[in-house]
Amino acid sequence: MAIINDIWTAYDEGEGCWTGCDWPTCYGSLGLDLHGISSYQAHQAAEHWSALARDEVADDDITTAEEGNLLTMAEHLRLRAAVVCAGEGAARRPRVCGKPARLFCAEVLAREWEFAALWLEEIEADASWAEHEAWEAVGAAERGEWDGALGHACHACQIESGYHDCRPWRHLREVIEDAVG
Repeated sequence: MAIINDIWTAYDEGEGCWTGCDWPTCYGSLGLDLHGISSYQAHQAAEHWSALARDEVADDDITTAEEGNLLTMAEHLRLRAAVVCAGEGAARRPRVCGKPARLFCAEVLAREWEFAALWLEEIEADASWAEHEAWEAVGAAERGEWDGALGHACHACQIESGYHDCRPWRHLREVIEDAVG
């Protein structure tokens, strides 16, 4: 019974630890850091940039950060002629000028975020799959199916191994390996 308690403890320690992108990234042509961003949030960002690309957002409603993203994209796309400084004195700040250039940059940003959302969906699906495998390992151990328990625990570790340094299912696998002897 102590072994099963140890297995449950190891499962409880790992449960919910990995649900998505929990490490710094440099994704896509702009090097987006998706650390802590969910696929839902990325889809929302893609939709927002799509609205900008469809000219459904007034220029006055574009934030300084969004203007910075438009500038970065214009520079990445080598649209330097579209980047100018606006305003005077301290209010002088660079911006992407010309409606076609602004809309084009917003469209490219929308695509970047949509691709990021799809990538994040894969990560979230793998995190869920790994947790399901860990759950199956616990169930197999409770039934005394030690080879199956070890197989599921190893599979959980294999799924997570390609993503990040945090390995929530490693301890579960070690406890089951000790039980198998």
